[in-house]
Amino acid sequence: MRADDELLAAYQDELAHLRLQGEQFARRHPQVAAQLGLGAGPAADPHIERLIEANAFLAARVQRDLRRLQPVLAASLLEQLAPSLAQPLPALTVARLQPDPAQGKVTAGLSVPAHTLLLARPPAPASAEEADALDGGEPPLRWRTAWDLTLWPLHLDAVQWVDGHELRLRLRAEPGTELRELALQQLSLHLSAGDAASPVLYEALACGLRHLALIGADGRRLPLAPHQLVPDGLAPEQALLPRAPQTPPGLGLLQEQLAFAARGLFFRLEGLAAVVPRLGPGEHAWLCLGLDRRHASHPALARVGPEAVRLNCVPVVNLFAQAGEPLRLDGRQHEWRLVGSHRHEAAVEVHSVLAVALDRLDGQPPQPLPPLGAHPGPTGLPCWSLRRDRAARAELPGSDVWLALTEDQVPETARLLHTRLLCTNRHRAQQLPAGARLVAEGVSSALHIRTLYAPSPAQDAPVAGEQLWRLVGLLRLQHASLVPGTVPATADGAASTDQEASVAPLRSLLQLLAGGQARALAPLQGLRALRARPGVARLPGPAWRGLVRGTELELEVDRNAFTGSSPLLLGAALARFLALTTTTNTFVRLSLRQGDEIWTPWPPMSGQQPLL
Repeated sequence: MRADDELLAAYQDELAHLRLQGEQFARRHPQVAAQLGLGAGPAADPHIERLIEANAFLAARVQRDLRRLQPVLAASLLEQLAPSLAQPLPALTVARLQPDPAQGKVTAGLSVPAHTLLLARPPAPASAEEADALDGGEPPLRWRTAWDLTLWPLHLDAVQWVDGHELRLRLRAEPGTELRELALQQLSLHLSAGDAASPVLYEALACGLRHLALIGADGRRLPLAPHQLVPDGLAPEQALLPRAPQTPPGLGLLQEQLAFAARGLFFRLEGLAAVVPRLGPGEHAWLCLGLDRRHASHPALARVGPEAVRLNCVPVVNLFAQAGEPLRLDGRQHEWRLVGSHRHEAAVEVHSVLAVALDRLDGQPPQPLPPLGAHPGPTGLPCWSLRRDRAARAELPGSDVWLALTEDQVPETARLLHTRLLCTNRHRAQQLPAGARLVAEGVSSALHIRTLYAPSPAQDAPVAGEQLWRLVGLLRLQHASLVPGTVPATADGAASTDQEASVAPLRSLLQLLAGGQARALAPLQGLRALRARPGVARLPGPAWRGLVRGTELELEVDRNAFTGSSPLLLGAALARFLALTTTTNTFVRLSLRQGDEIWTPWPPMSGQQPLL
């Protein structure tokens, strides 16, 4: 509901109350309120009618402001404990970065650090209203990479099946470069076989990989261990969304995975430094992935081609840092709206605040200010706090962010506030098509960069009180259980009422984090039951250190409900999220059940630390 609609509804409520309730009150108390019975129609005197409407309008404003205060506490709690839940979720996609072979021979790889800025030309406005909102022009769409990536002059140019169960991918170096000359230590692989085949291939590599090897151009086979191919992108430092120190890292990973399924389709091939130099002469080698026959025989893998696995790929998010417009402290306002760019406001939304500095006109350098609640709190300096509301301009999606200071500590010499903001391009970024060209800043200009997919839809920040309080409820998982109790399996495998009840809290939690996206909500119907039982695991370390008690969680899923995704992708994020709900000196270990089959469980974890 827009601000004007909210005020109109409150105004009509006040008018109805004055006319109807006032008349009833006058009937009950005629000795003191006989003239309060206004009746249903307008007053005979227009001045009296004007007074009635003015009183209703003023009371409506008070009512609206009181209602707006209700979600302030919830939003403040989220800002302090889990800021990502109170912030908009930007568009996400995957970019492929290819070195230009014309730049000469490269054997050491090209490093692209995390948060490298990528620029894209914005698409044409989708409507006349959007074009009017962008009347001041439009900046480029800005993306940043999620994690460190080393680019290699390699590509996959052939795929073949051997004996029906060994998938071979041919790695080819650029002309004039022998593969064994590359200083490869690890290689990032992204599965891009499409919505049907990519999840199946992910499951085959994660659960069905039986042997792994490299075959050089001379035909010599160099074995690798299957555990050298590991899922990538799950570490806290590989997060796409910014994470405050107090935010549980598994929470952000779960948000990202629900918003963009392709975010998890990454593997990392490790331990190549000991193998690649032993390859024979030649520009190519075969990466051999031996799968069990059950996974290898899946129909979706029969048509896998060279485009099914891509090199030199990394997830990107529509986030960028920039200085906000200066805020003047003139003593006439108690809060200020943060603006990333007055000229491009229609295409720039404030995601979060990185820093606030107070500029005094006495020659002193700008003084950094702490957020409200910072510990230990500084003395003699004001603290800042944030409030988020719907965008005041009806034609703009997203929200406005307001900044306030603790007024009793603002120095008299203070005149300006400077802010450093993290911003998004509102909903414009999600209109970028697949295959759009990007340009990198701060790295080699000799890169060919394209998006592999259309970006995920941007999600607006929650501003409604009910939704905010539901998000606050996520923070009490350390004090409440997601599992009502142990639920026995039925003989025919059908979900019983008890089974549905066992998974309902988890499904509700995931639906809340999914933000109403239909693509993310559909697979959640495939969660059938969640069972818990006591478990025991060995403490880590080379020497015997004893055992620790914990909880074994078994999540039963229906694979057919996960169209375009995989239960393993969701499970990998869930395993890390649920590990954060355990208590001291205990663990959580998650496994998935599909019918009578138990998929490979994740290691027991306590927080972010695997025990085995």
